[in-house]
Amino acid sequence: MYHRKKSKELLLIGRCIVFCAFLLCFITACVKTEETRGYVTEFSDFNSVEPGKTTKEEVIKALGSPSSTSSFGDETWYYIGMKMEKTAFLDPEIVKQNIFLVTFDDKGIVKEIGKKSEKDRRDIDISKETTPTEGNKVGVVEQFLGNLGRFNPKE
Repeated sequence: MYHRKKSKELLLIGRCIVFCAFLLCFITACVKTEETRGYVTEFSDFNSVEPGKTTKEEVIKALGSPSSTSSFGDETWYYIGMKMEKTAFLDPEIVKQNIFLVTFDDKGIVKEIGKKSEKDRRDIDISKETTPTEGNKVGVVEQFLGNLGRFNPKE
């Protein structure tokens, strides 16, 4: 009788330990995690870049390589940084985003400096449409019949 009571108590204690461990794992999984991506703009000295005076080489020494550059128009370097938060299995959410733009003139000297934040960001829906390609559409039977005479015989 004493052993049964003792084993029931041990079983109850074991269940409590497992439940507490599960509860602890569940609670810690819901903690928000922060992640910084891209260019960390808080540690950069953007004040040292002066329009009309600073050259490309000086910008690289002060700020480092840009995150991206413009493809057309005035030559512009983009320094992009963002802070994201993620909770458990949910999608990450952008909390803070800064984009610094450094535009150069034809001589490679800074023309202007700009800043954009998350307020300037626009979400763009990706189109599910496809672009048709030109040429013949070949079906499975045509592919099979077209390949019949293309095999080399064993030598």
